[in-house]
Amino acid sequence: MSLPGVSGATSYPLSGNLSALGDSLLTERDYVDALMVYRLELGNDDVPKASVYINMGKAFFYLQEQDSALFYYKQAAEWALSNNKDELLGMAYFNQGSVYTTQGDYAEGIAYTRKALQTFKQIGKEYVVAQAFFNLALLYKKNALFDEAIINLDSALQRFEKNDKDKIGLAKIFQLLGNIYREQDEDSLSLEYHQRALQLKEEIGDQRGLFASYNDIGNTYLKLYDYQQALNYYQRALQAEDTFFVSTTLDNIGETYFRIKDYSQAEQYWQQSLSLRERIGDKHGVAATLTELGELYVETENWQRAEEFLKQGGDLARQNDYKEIWLSNYQSLSKLYERTGRFREALNHSRMASELREEIYNQTREKILQRMKISLRLRDFENQNQVLMEEAQLNRLQVEQERSEKRWIWTTLAIIVIGALWIILLSLRNARWQKARSREIQHRTKNFLQTLANLYDFQSRGLNDPEAKALVMESEGRVNAMLLIHNSLSGLSNRVEMSAYLQRLVKAIKDSFAPALQHTDLQFSIEELYMDADQATPLALIVNELVTNSFKYGLPGLELPALKVALTTQGKKELLLEITDNGGEGKRKAFRQDSYGLRMVHVFARQLGGNFKLHFNAGETRAEVRLKIGTAP
Repeated sequence: MSLPGVSGATSYPLSGNLSALGDSLLTERDYVDALMVYRLELGNDDVPKASVYINMGKAFFYLQEQDSALFYYKQAAEWALSNNKDELLGMAYFNQGSVYTTQGDYAEGIAYTRKALQTFKQIGKEYVVAQAFFNLALLYKKNALFDEAIINLDSALQRFEKNDKDKIGLAKIFQLLGNIYREQDEDSLSLEYHQRALQLKEEIGDQRGLFASYNDIGNTYLKLYDYQQALNYYQRALQAEDTFFVSTTLDNIGETYFRIKDYSQAEQYWQQSLSLRERIGDKHGVAATLTELGELYVETENWQRAEEFLKQGGDLARQNDYKEIWLSNYQSLSKLYERTGRFREALNHSRMASELREEIYNQTREKILQRMKISLRLRDFENQNQVLMEEAQLNRLQVEQERSEKRWIWTTLAIIVIGALWIILLSLRNARWQKARSREIQHRTKNFLQTLANLYDFQSRGLNDPEAKALVMESEGRVNAMLLIHNSLSGLSNRVEMSAYLQRLVKAIKDSFAPALQHTDLQFSIEELYMDADQATPLALIVNELVTNSFKYGLPGLELPALKVALTTQGKKELLLEITDNGGEGKRKAFRQDSYGLRMVHVFARQLGGNFKLHFNAGETRAEVRLKIGTAP
């Protein structure tokens, strides 16, 4: 008996527990023989064929023959569907999702994982449902669909909490949430969730998990420029026994010392990381560390070693198509050649860096198209579910109609009561439809603004003219200000809580400027009030323009830059917005009163029934906007 695509397998008799034998061979990584055993088991009518097909799919999956694996998983799904074996159907869908994900087709991977999730929901497999939600969250995060990832993590969280408070599952969720919020620049939330994950891992004695949390917390502190705290957590992570993990942590410590210009310590830790990565065969890590050391030697003017390490790292990056490392390598070599007077070579590497940057940009654009495909596939899946729900509703209505025909002898009073209940039901359904419609509009608007912000971002990367690039980045900042409005809406009420929103907006603007301004002292004096989104949006754009001007013209060069944002009510009908920086009289020369941004401030202030003034003093510059505007109830 032969199996297409498989040769050199041992023959096994049709006796004994073949499933156990096949599983044992899979565990021993003897995939070809495992396939032959499962093929023999197809002749056993006492064993569900879907189970055998799934096992055969696993063997092909481990053999990296994804098309064959997908074929058998589909066979399993067809058999399970025909024989009403829902649990096997869910497993078949789940494994199909894994194959599509491995092939890079994330849209289909997510769609089939969701099918598996729905199937497991129907049969009450809550723990498996929780795992499916978690896997979906991982897929969404990988594709930078953070909102969807958080929604699925919340669903997984609810089920893990019901399951005797599964601390392992909860810790995984909190750690992933911490990483998502760090990528979204929500650093305080990132630290909060990482600390919760850390506490759970300490309770259950998960040593490996503890070291991962230490490293993640260190990464968040590094992003916050709190280098001492970052080093404290990285040092804890060094106690891990996993060599790959330790090499990564050593690299992180080296980067931290490099940022604070302690080049001696940075070199020491990067050399240790390089040694470990070479020992375990981590080519990506070796290429990255060689490039980092080359950049360090450029900064310390050790030209010979810099060129030696950069060329080694660049060769390895090119051979393995590590484009991000390759690009960094070209940029460092260009800097090296420029500083040593080898201008022709510097120009050549600068040109190659530009070409590679364009290639990376095109790949990033492909990733955005992949995300769009995922969103469209998700919408198709939701539409299919809606059709099924409508069919089920229609069936229920038909059954109700048949019963109603048999109850013709009811009294008039009973008929009136039923009629009243029916009217109430229709009202509730209409209310639900209105809420769903409102939520869809908000979601579409938010997606449009996010896409627009991404387009501005990509456009700015491709521009070399500083003035043109600045204009595009200013437009991107305005779109992000409006996007924050939609992220801050309170449910479906169309209201924005201004204190939290304005603080997030100002911190986001600060994070977009150079590291020299990251220690700016931000002060807020904002009353707790809610505003409708259509009123909050022009106010947000006013704040965006004025705060951006402070960071561009008023704060650079100051030893202790400071910015204060105040929003207070003046009576019942007026708000006073004040934005003050300590840029002083010198800022007047840099300001163009007729600039596009300041003209926008005047326009939006008039739109809100108010006015805008600038006050220049010796020690500060204060922007004052008075608005005749009402707050949301």
